[in-house]
Amino acid sequence: ITGLDISQGMLRECADKGVADNLKRCDVEHQRFPLPDHGSDLTVAGGVFEFLGTLRHTFSEMVRTTRPGGIIAFSYTPNTGSRTQVYSDDDDIKIYSHSSRQIERLLAGMGVQKLAHSPRFTGLDNGHAYPNKVFLGRVLPMARIPG
Repeated sequence: ITGLDISQGMLRECADKGVADNLKRCDVEHQRFPLPDHGSDLTVAGGVFEFLGTLRHTFSEMVRTTRPGGIIAFSYTPNTGSRTQVYSDDDDIKIYSHSSRQIERLLAGMGVQKLAHSPRFTGLDNGHAYPNKVFLGRVLPMARIPG
Protein backbone atom coordinates (compact mmCIF):
# COMPACT_ATOMS: atom_id res chain seq x y z
CA ILE A 1 0.00 0.00 0.00
CA THR A 2 1.32 3.40 -1.02
CA GLY A 3 -0.11 6.56 0.53
CA LEU A 4 0.15 10.04 -0.96
CA ASP A 5 -0.55 13.31 0.85
CA ILE A 6 0.53 16.93 0.58
CA SER A 7 0.85 17.20 4.36
CA GLN A 8 4.02 15.91 6.00
CA GLY A 9 2.11 15.85 9.30
CA MET A 10 -0.58 13.60 7.84
CA LEU A 11 2.08 11.29 6.41
CA ARG A 12 3.67 11.06 9.90
CA GLU A 13 0.26 10.26 11.39
CA CYS A 14 -0.27 7.51 8.79
CA ALA A 15 3.20 6.12 9.50
CA ASP A 16 2.49 6.09 13.24
CA LYS A 17 -0.74 4.14 12.60
CA GLY A 18 0.90 1.76 10.12
CA VAL A 19 -1.65 2.69 7.44
CA ALA A 20 0.65 2.11 4.44
CA ASP A 21 3.93 0.41 3.55
CA ASN A 22 5.15 3.36 1.49
CA LEU A 23 4.27 7.01 2.16
CA LYS A 24 5.14 9.82 -0.24
CA ARG A 25 4.56 13.56 -0.17
CA CYS A 26 2.64 14.69 -3.24
CA ASP A 27 0.30 17.53 -4.18
CA VAL A 28 -2.20 15.25 -5.94
CA GLU A 29 -4.06 18.21 -7.47
CA HIS A 30 -1.00 19.52 -9.33
CA GLN A 31 1.89 17.03 -9.32
CA ARG A 32 2.52 13.81 -11.19
CA PHE A 33 2.02 10.91 -8.77
CA PRO A 34 5.41 9.35 -7.90
CA LEU A 35 4.11 5.96 -9.07
CA PRO A 36 4.64 3.86 -12.21
CA ASP A 37 2.16 3.67 -15.08
CA HIS A 38 -0.44 0.90 -14.59
CA GLY A 39 1.25 -0.30 -11.37
CA SER A 40 -1.80 -0.44 -9.07
CA ASP A 41 -4.71 -2.86 -8.99
CA LEU A 42 -6.78 -0.52 -6.81
CA THR A 43 -6.59 3.25 -6.36
CA VAL A 44 -8.60 4.71 -3.47
CA ALA A 45 -9.08 8.30 -2.28
CA GLY A 46 -11.06 9.22 0.81
CA GLY A 47 -11.38 12.62 2.43
CA VAL A 48 -9.47 14.25 -0.43
CA PHE A 49 -11.74 15.72 -3.10
CA GLU A 50 -13.55 18.15 -0.81
CA PHE A 51 -10.19 19.98 -0.59
CA LEU A 52 -9.50 19.99 -4.34
CA GLY A 53 -11.00 22.65 -6.59
CA THR A 54 -10.14 20.81 -9.80
CA LEU A 55 -10.25 17.08 -10.48
CA ARG A 56 -9.02 16.53 -14.06
CA HIS A 57 -5.32 16.16 -13.18
CA THR A 58 -5.97 13.95 -10.16
CA PHE A 59 -8.29 11.68 -12.15
CA SER A 60 -5.73 11.51 -14.99
CA GLU A 61 -3.09 10.39 -12.53
CA MET A 62 -5.42 7.85 -10.95
CA VAL A 63 -6.11 6.39 -14.41
CA ARG A 64 -2.42 6.46 -15.40
CA THR A 65 -1.31 4.59 -12.29
CA THR A 66 -4.14 2.02 -12.26
CA ARG A 67 -3.79 -1.04 -14.50
CA PRO A 68 -6.41 -1.73 -17.18
CA GLY A 69 -9.15 -3.70 -15.44
CA GLY A 70 -8.14 -2.15 -12.11
CA ILE A 71 -10.52 -0.29 -9.82
CA ILE A 72 -10.75 3.38 -8.88
CA ALA A 73 -12.82 4.27 -5.81
CA PHE A 74 -13.25 7.56 -3.99
CA SER A 75 -15.58 9.57 -1.83
CA TYR A 76 -16.58 13.17 -2.49
CA THR A 77 -19.02 15.85 -1.39
CA PRO A 78 -21.67 16.00 -4.14
CA ASN A 79 -23.89 18.75 -5.44
CA THR A 80 -26.85 18.64 -7.80
CA GLY A 81 -25.50 21.27 -10.18
CA SER A 82 -23.38 20.80 -13.26
CA ARG A 83 -20.14 22.29 -11.90
CA THR A 84 -17.95 22.36 -8.82
CA GLN A 85 -19.15 24.66 -6.04
CA VAL A 86 -17.06 26.12 -3.23
CA TYR A 87 -17.98 27.20 0.28
CA SER A 88 -16.14 27.77 3.55
CA ASP A 89 -16.55 25.81 6.74
CA ASP A 90 -16.59 27.26 10.26
CA ASP A 91 -12.78 27.57 10.21
CA ASP A 92 -12.81 29.43 6.83
CA ILE A 93 -11.33 26.41 5.05
CA LYS A 94 -12.50 26.11 1.44
CA ILE A 95 -14.63 23.03 0.88
CA TYR A 96 -15.43 21.91 -2.66
CA SER A 97 -18.62 20.16 -3.66
CA HIS A 98 -18.44 18.37 -7.01
CA SER A 99 -21.14 17.60 -9.55
CA SER A 100 -21.82 13.86 -9.85
CA ARG A 101 -22.63 14.31 -13.55
CA GLN A 102 -19.39 16.20 -14.13
CA ILE A 103 -17.36 13.49 -12.38
CA GLU A 104 -19.01 10.71 -14.38
CA ARG A 105 -18.49 12.54 -17.72
CA LEU A 106 -14.86 13.32 -16.93
CA LEU A 107 -14.02 9.75 -15.95
CA ALA A 108 -15.97 8.21 -18.85
CA GLY A 109 -13.93 10.41 -21.20
CA MET A 110 -10.76 8.92 -19.68
CA GLY A 111 -11.96 5.35 -20.16
CA VAL A 112 -13.31 4.59 -16.71
CA GLN A 113 -16.49 2.51 -16.61
CA LYS A 114 -18.77 3.40 -13.70
CA LEU A 115 -19.57 0.29 -11.66
CA ALA A 116 -21.44 1.94 -8.82
CA HIS A 117 -22.30 5.32 -7.38
CA SER A 118 -23.58 5.25 -3.84
CA PRO A 119 -26.54 7.22 -2.61
CA ARG A 120 -25.68 10.10 -0.31
CA PHE A 121 -24.47 9.29 3.16
CA THR A 122 -23.36 11.54 5.98
CA GLY A 123 -19.66 11.94 6.59
CA LEU A 124 -18.25 13.36 9.81
CA ASP A 125 -15.06 15.38 10.10
CA ASN A 126 -14.05 17.08 13.35
CA GLY A 127 -17.67 17.10 14.47
CA HIS A 128 -18.96 18.58 11.19
CA ALA A 129 -21.47 16.53 9.21
CA TYR A 130 -21.50 16.76 5.44
CA PRO A 131 -23.12 14.78 2.63
CA ASN A 132 -20.91 12.33 0.78
CA LYS A 133 -21.02 9.87 -2.11
CA VAL A 134 -18.75 7.08 -3.28
CA PHE A 135 -17.79 6.45 -6.92
CA LEU A 136 -16.52 3.03 -7.97
CA GLY A 137 -15.18 2.47 -11.50
CA ARG A 138 -13.08 0.14 -13.63
CA VAL A 139 -10.24 1.36 -15.84
CA LEU A 140 -10.96 0.00 -19.32
CA PRO A 141 -8.17 -1.39 -21.55
CA MET A 142 -8.52 1.56 -23.95
CA ALA A 143 -8.36 4.15 -21.16
CA ARG A 144 -6.59 7.31 -22.20
CA ILE A 145 -5.04 10.06 -20.20
CA PRO A 146 -5.85 13.52 -21.54
CA GLY A 147 -2.67 15.36 -22.25
